Amino acid sequence: MNIDDLWPQIVAAGHEHDYVLRSVAMPESQPSSCTVVEPAADGSGRWVVYFSERGDIIDPRYFDDEDAACQAVVRELARPESPKHTLTADERKVADERNGEAEQLRRQMLADLGIDPDAGTAG
Repeated sequence: MNIDDLWPQIVAAGHEHDYVLRSVAMPESQPSSCTVVEPAADGSGRWVVYFSERGDIIDPRYFDDEDAACQAVVRELARPESPKHTLTADERKVADERNGEAEQLRRQMLADLGIDPDAGTAG
């Protein structure tokens, strides 16, 4: 499998905005908030899959060849999404209380610094 074979699978899974596939290494040109699949920049013939965030390469995983890297992405696509947790009424109440307490603390800290918490300017 190569990146040309992989792309339709990414699109079919609805993740076309989550992946960038490149046939040449471009470590100097990092997209943001997506997974990148490309040849390793060291010229070893290996391939790398990593998450790119604000120019940083996060969690690079190296593979012996393009097929192995693409197969790793296919496995990621096949993994079920984590179930979403819906807060119970009691959990929502606790969260709302804690958010209110944090907002009061934020306002007090600003006031202590001489900043109007409503206007965001020094008083």
